[in-house]
Amino acid sequence: MLLFLMTIEDPEKKDFLTNVYHQYGEGMLRIALQYLQQADAEDAVQDVFVHMIPLVKKLQRLKENELKAYLLVCTKNRACSILRKKKQLAEEALPEPVPVREAAPDTDLMLSLREEIERLPSPAQEILVLHDLVGFSYREIAAMLDMKEDSVQKLAKRTKKKIERKLLGKDGE
Repeated sequence: MLLFLMTIEDPEKKDFLTNVYHQYGEGMLRIALQYLQQADAEDAVQDVFVHMIPLVKKLQRLKENELKAYLLVCTKNRACSILRKKKQLAEEALPEPVPVREAAPDTDLMLSLREEIERLPSPAQEILVLHDLVGFSYREIAAMLDMKEDSVQKLAKRTKKKIERKLLGKDGE
């Protein structure tokens, strides 16, 4: 059950939100899971319920289908907001490139790899960084970039093969 319910003193509000949670909570979670992993999806649903506390009187006047639509849209918006924030944090966490003059001789391969990644077009570069360096799933990346998950996977696979060929000198140049 949602922890925030314990903080509500008004029994009418508490009953209403408890009933709404039992009736729509699973559907809200399914919506959030389309964008986020389990823990973040659960947080998104809880955030929507916390947002609803001061709106209970207005929400009680809505028809069932209007309430359901409101909840699902709020859940989707909150999930997207969490996803945007995670993407922003991931971008801020990317390490700065190591200047060539400071690199040790045994880091030539890493420098070559970094250069190849930096030369990639935007979607391919973002996919590699978000998946291989930051750890996002292809599903999360697809949602961030507004692409299909299988397209993200195919582009990642092709890009990795291309970089491997270049680094091993098999690109025909």
